[in-house]
Amino acid sequence: MKEKENQNLPLNEYPSKAWEKFFARFPETERLDVSAWDTTNVLAYFCTKYKDYYSAEFTFKFNSTAPSKSYEVFQMRKLAQTLSSDPQILKDYIDWWFKVKVPLRKKRIYSLAFLTDQIVINEYKVKHLLAGKSSTIDRTTYIPSNYAAIIAKYASNITNYGELAFIKRCIDSGNGEEKYSQMLTELKNNGMDIAILDRVK
Repeated sequence: MKEKENQNLPLNEYPSKAWEKFFARFPETERLDVSAWDTTNVLAYFCTKYKDYYSAEFTFKFNSTAPSKSYEVFQMRKLAQTLSSDPQILKDYIDWWFKVKVPLRKKRIYSLAFLTDQIVINEYKVKHLLAGKSSTIDRTTYIPSNYAAIIAKYASNITNYGELAFIKRCIDSGNGEEKYSQMLTELKNNGMDIAILDRVK
């Protein structure tokens, strides 16, 4: 009996019925208003952007028979926790990610790990969610890579906004080194809102 069953195992079926139902929901993403998106819809949108960029389907790990316990769903939920649970913000972040960050990668991206990288997320927060707003940046927030490259020319131990804010306070009080004053000037010339350092707590 078992031998007969094993002779009829189609190769084109999903690992489980749960996965079949999961992917069956992907087409609805285009019809739904973004505000109504859930984790499945955000992931479906990511897959669409991935295919548009690479001309290839994004490959799932299928590490669980239940999509809710899969690596990809975990990463999307992680993104929602660290960035925002607002579907519009997540969509805008994915758009920005493919437009700005993906082209910088020399190799094709095969995992969602880079999408949920904390440094990349913090860069987006600072440049797009907090820019020009009264919101504060936490002192542990990592400095975006483009600004970190400038800072590295002056110091190797400045990695977050708390450290940078401390240096600015020293300069403002007349106790900072000249090289750090030049560093802040270069950061400002390259687009950093230096005033935001006064709001770091």
